[in-house]
Amino acid sequence: MSEIAQLFGARADAYASFRPQYPDALFTWLASHSPQPMRVLDIACGNGQASRPLRQHFAHVLACDASIEQLQAADDLAGIALFVANAEAQPLASSSLDLIVVAQALHWFATPPFFAEVARLLKPGGLFCAWCYGLMRIDSTLDALIETFYARTLNGRPDGPVSTPVTAISR
Repeated sequence: MSEIAQLFGARADAYASFRPQYPDALFTWLASHSPQPMRVLDIACGNGQASRPLRQHFAHVLACDASIEQLQAADDLAGIALFVANAEAQPLASSSLDLIVVAQALHWFATPPFFAEVARLLKPGGLFCAWCYGLMRIDSTLDALIETFYARTLNGRPDGPVSTPVTAISR
């Protein structure tokens, strides 16, 4: 067991009381932007604060954590397939997921092996989404898109103000 899994496992019983809840609009947005609302994986799910709302939008919700104690301490995870796994090594088939989420935990394992695993697991057109306590800063173009999503979409104000202009990203 990794040091991180031991750290979170030792405090699993109290962990849920310190976790944030996420707006319903986030999960609605995730489902509407996934190729299909079929199969989603919540990596480093902890007590399931993101897993629970995902089951309202996806046919199959999988949730993993490196700490078995975290999974055992979680409440109300009926209908969610739970398993112990490190973020960088998932026991799932390639190209099998429509969506992968990481809620408040990416900083623990944001490494090239993790992102290679995400690429392996996602179906063509699949969506990877990670969120954190504060707004991420990546580069000016992405920062503007993230700020617009945060200020307008998640706050339910499509015409609300953002402090930076939005520039489209072409692929």
